[in-house]
Amino acid sequence: SARLEHDFAPKRVVKLLLIDLDRFKQVNDTYGHVVGDQLLIQVANRLRTIAGPDGFVARLGGDEMAVLVYGDQTQAMAVATAVIEALALPYGIDDLTVSIGCSIGLCCTDDAQDAIELMQFSDIALYESKRQGRGRTSCYTPDMLRTVADRVQLETDMRAAIERGEMYLAFQPVIALVDDRIIGYEALIRWDHPKLGAVSPARFIPLAEETGQIIPIGAWV
Repeated sequence: SARLEHDFAPKRVVKLLLIDLDRFKQVNDTYGHVVGDQLLIQVANRLRTIAGPDGFVARLGGDEMAVLVYGDQTQAMAVATAVIEALALPYGIDDLTVSIGCSIGLCCTDDAQDAIELMQFSDIALYESKRQGRGRTSCYTPDMLRTVADRVQLETDMRAAIERGEMYLAFQPVIALVDDRIIGYEALIRWDHPKLGAVSPARFIPLAEETGQIIPIGAWV
């Protein structure tokens, strides 16, 4: 944070790479914190090698790292690609061999008003990388901010949708092909949003699963 504030003052063109380690928690939980700490040390060493003497590497906490790149977009993407490839290589810790990966969110100082906004935008880009399947780099665009805002609003609306009677079930018959007899029904959940109209289950069910709202929704069904 202090380094970002320092670099923002003269408005240097800096690219911030937020790096989230994929599967680190699984390694930490399986083999313990000692192995986890050794893994983080090896990750940091690889990042310092890639960043070089002109770059800056920091651990933000947990399994999240940051790299500052002082260069253009092409250079920043090259660094991001190198980071993804390097961190995916196996790690030898005592008699163990473990593998993890990473996802990256990238933003430039030109796209942010201050260091706080730069962190926020990079985090939004990181979320996009994880949403798309991890192991990739996403560069921040204004559209991402609007998408996140829409998602937060949809999550808020979904929490009260059942109480307001906006969700209902559509029953689709299951028919035996032998004699065209109805042998049951499939219950399909539907959401009639007061402003958005019909919200596709493909949109709100994954969000409900991610936020835990699938539990009260399932209980209602």
